[in-house]
Amino acid sequence: GNDILEIEGSADGDDADAHYWINFEYQGDLDTFADFPVTQNLPSTYKRRYIIDLSSKYPGASIVVQLYKELVRVQFNGDESVFGNTVGLLGDYKTGELLARDGSTVMNDFADF
Repeated sequence: GNDILEIEGSADGDDADAHYWINFEYQGDLDTFADFPVTQNLPSTYKRRYIIDLSSKYPGASIVVQLYKELVRVQFNGDESVFGNTVGLLGDYKTGELLARDGSTVMNDFADF
């Protein structure tokens, strides 16, 4: 899909609100992402969990984004059949190489990335 999801945590102790943009719309409808269902959980005041359920196409697979204040954790639940063609901020799935936005330039410095 062509959806864009941006999630932001906050270090402000008084800010327990969710801050996300879906396709550049602040707090937009987040029922689906790339046609996959999204579940939002609020385990506590400062914790948030977004689960993108990929099982309609990839049984048992999901992407889980967790926030605790300004800290963000992304967990990919699936194997090479699900994520084998992915490249991006976490690198090429097979080689681990960090690739620039053009998809071919290898980045060797995290600061440049």
